[in-house]
Amino acid sequence: MRPLAAFLLCFLLLPNLAFAQAGPREIEEARKMFRQFVLLENSYNPDVTNLYADNAKIYTTVIMPNAEREFQTTGQAFKEALAPYLVTARNVGEWFAYTNVTAVPEGNGVRILASRTSQLSDETYPYQAFVARGPGGKWLIYEERTVVRPTGK
Repeated sequence: MRPLAAFLLCFLLLPNLAFAQAGPREIEEARKMFRQFVLLENSYNPDVTNLYADNAKIYTTVIMPNAEREFQTTGQAFKEALAPYLVTARNVGEWFAYTNVTAVPEGNGVRILASRTSQLSDETYPYQAFVARGPGGKWLIYEERTVVRPTGK
């Protein structure tokens, strides 16, 4: 029975070994891409949409007065909605400050963790994104998790 347990344990761990762990160079490249993301987002530049993979999974938790609701969308649908949102954000003066930014290797990519503060509401919520090399070697966002509270302003 013991050899069977060892075999099963190795079998379960094997898929995790198939991907090389991101190293220091990849972590720095992911951080550089994230700095570019913040710069584009806070300058309301629609080129920020180019940093999302079409097949990305975007999760947004919306905090309302009496409930929280989570929405999920694809990178493609999110990119289509993001450009018009940037115009609205510019008009109302909304932008985000990212603090406590850490980059953690995860499989073949890097998970970015941060605190994200709305400059309109002054509320801070967790932010995270999984970034990895896409086609052609460009770093892209493949998963993003944000929390927002509509301000009504």
